[in-house]
Amino acid sequence: MKFLGKWQLKAMEYIEIENDAPKKVIKTREQFLESEDSEERMMGTAIYEFTEDGQFIHKIPLPEGMSMDELSDEEKEALGPDGLFTVESKEWKEEDGKILINSEEFREICGEEQSPWDEVVENADGTILYKAAFPMTFERVI
Repeated sequence: MKFLGKWQLKAMEYIEIENDAPKKVIKTREQFLESEDSEERMMGTAIYEFTEDGQFIHKIPLPEGMSMDELSDEEKEALGPDGLFTVESKEWKEEDGKILINSEEFREICGEEQSPWDEVVENADGTILYKAAFPMTFERVI
């Protein structure tokens, strides 16, 4: 399955309010890494993994400036053999030739419940687009 393995953020689309009007903004991994905000820098270092057992796992390295001695036992347990911490894990599946990730969000439009499953599509350049609330483009980790 071509999606299995590790991916990193290439770009993320979100909405900013400018002059009381919404504006679509796309921020690249490099911009996240150069940010003064430590949480944004962490997003730039995150790894996302599709596993064979149907999990889409969001992982991060040890935050900058922090040592293992500062971590609680619970935090140390979240550290995987790859040296990364699991932030969250979501189910993924292949259905009708489409790759879907369970957002685990309740969605409703005009009283009609919507599917929590978001599609992942492959782009022509080999990156993938995760069509979540804030669409994210990932590139394979080499």
